[in-house]
Amino acid sequence: MGLAAVFTAVVIIESMEYFGLDRGIRVFERDLHRLWKPSGTYGHALGILAAGLVGGLFLYPLRKYHSKMRRRGELGRWLKIHILMGILAPVLATLHAGYKFNGLVALSYWSMILVALSGFIGRFIYIQVPRRRDGEGLSLRHAQQAFEEELSSGGEAFRRLYDKILDSDLDRKLQRSGFMGILSLTALQLSLPFRIRRSLRGFNGGEDLSVGMRRQFRRRLRQILLMKYRLSFYSRAERLLHYWHVFHKPFSYTMVLVLLIHIAVTLYMGYRWVL
Repeated sequence: MGLAAVFTAVVIIESMEYFGLDRGIRVFERDLHRLWKPSGTYGHALGILAAGLVGGLFLYPLRKYHSKMRRRGELGRWLKIHILMGILAPVLATLHAGYKFNGLVALSYWSMILVALSGFIGRFIYIQVPRRRDGEGLSLRHAQQAFEEELSSGGEAFRRLYDKILDSDLDRKLQRSGFMGILSLTALQLSLPFRIRRSLRGFNGGEDLSVGMRRQFRRRLRQILLMKYRLSFYSRAERLLHYWHVFHKPFSYTMVLVLLIHIAVTLYMGYRWVL
């Protein structure tokens, strides 16, 4: 993943000499134009890479739903690769197109952008559903059981601090309709480290803890409170994931369909990539 990020950064930096020029004079810089135009040596290669990444996006749902792929690596790792490809594909497609989007292929490009943006939202909702280490989702019963075991193992002082921080109005906030529940959950998660630090000041039962123990105490408390937030958000997250798929899939299919038409027309017109 690091290599992919470095490669993309190098490509962007190298391409700026060409794309930094006004569009009207790019064609006069013949050597650069021959390399970076959409049908050029580098430009065409970037288009091929972007198309390959778009095709690779469908490996994740294949791993997730196809019975013969279930044991091929952890689902969480497949998802990370899926997200990486979903980020890199629009970047490379943008460079391939030379920051110029028109015609039928623009429909594929903007569908790709919508898929990528909705992917960030889907990722946030996805991680709110409690999961095993391999990335598979836990049922509500098993998630609740894991939470109770983790909380009870912390001791009495831990339980008192947990009760002190927990918002008594939590369930109502996280069951708000639409994306208001997501906004409430985001605000709670972002404010959690500050609330824990504030609650630990002068806490009766935590004064004997060393600096290292207090840090470990905070880390574990944050983990347990996040588990509680996600449990309270569980049913909402399941419904939102369903609605998210309804939005995400049509744009994915549109992106691929128009991309295939674009590739077919390109081949028909005689464009070939040759180093």
